[in-house]
Amino acid sequence: MSYHDADELIRKLSIMSSTEATKQLTKFFVKARFGIDGDDFHRRFVDGKDDGGIDFYNVEDGTYYIVQTKFSSSSQKASLELILHELAKISNTIIGQNPNQRADEFVNDLRRQLNKTCLLEIIWLTTDVIEQSTALEAQKRLNELKKSNNWGIELDFVPFDARSLDRMIFDVEHGYIPYTARKRIEILDRKYLVNSGYKTGLYSIVCSVRLVDMLKWLQSSEDVKRYLQKERQRVQGR
Repeated sequence: MSYHDADELIRKLSIMSSTEATKQLTKFFVKARFGIDGDDFHRRFVDGKDDGGIDFYNVEDGTYYIVQTKFSSSSQKASLELILHELAKISNTIIGQNPNQRADEFVNDLRRQLNKTCLLEIIWLTTDVIEQSTALEAQKRLNELKKSNNWGIELDFVPFDARSLDRMIFDVEHGYIPYTARKRIEILDRKYLVNSGYKTGLYSIVCSVRLVDMLKWLQSSEDVKRYLQKERQRVQGR
């Protein structure tokens, strides 16, 4: 299903049941973000009663992803209380008994990584609007959970709201997907400037890195497609 903008996406999904709307929103997002569709999507889409805060999961390049999807037919401010409630559920799923048996393999694998230097990215996918203060409070709670559980794994809260969906729909229409994957690189002297790009969606960092480290990212043509595709296609389209 294709959409012109986020408003059209919300209108089309609003005529579906809440369960189906959540599924279709998640399906659209993960196809654009990860290039996952078909049977691969259905295996990893684990929304339902007692899902432990996990609607969809993925593992890519050593990064663990949990997608929690909240569809609303009328876009409004996302509830911090609801977000913190779901983060608590995810934490309990990781450290306690996982109620989402369809995600057992993923959760068990994640538990084995809790004291290692890898990343868990929790994506809050919604048709509501997430205020920056709400996102910061959610990240603060994740930092507290990491400290209280003595985890080594990094925890990132990633808000993806109605405004982000508008940008994603534009990118899909113009072929700027799948999105670039995640890579890590050492910043020289630990000095950098950050532009959060909260309103524009263009998060950027100005820093110095070793050229040899950059070249290590591009060891095959597939690496070029995954990490440079978006910028490369934008240049070609000018």
